[in-house]
Amino acid sequence: MTVLASVDHAEGARAAGLELADEVVVFFGNPAVGTGMMQDDPRAGFDLPLQMLLWDANGTTYAGYCDPLKLSDVFDLVDHRDVPAKLSGFMAQLISDLRGE
Repeated sequence: MTVLASVDHAEGARAAGLELADEVVVFFGNPAVGTGMMQDDPRAGFDLPLQMLLWDANGTTYAGYCDPLKLSDVFDLVDHRDVPAKLSGFMAQLISDLRGE
């Protein structure tokens, strides 16, 4: 997986003269994996690349994401039906790694 971009919501808030606790969305993916799903159903591009939200609440950092497993229910993945489950496992492992488990 490659980090493709990030959006710092807190920085945007500060630029607008507002306060927001640290909050960043990180976009990452692997074109060799995602492209096949988008070839099956271009609408998969709505949910790709993968995203993870990292935020601070009272000094504790949290991470969250939408489970990629839902892609199998929403999009017509003809030749790549197994990919969302693999991506779901990857995201769960990433969260576990971030927690140091």
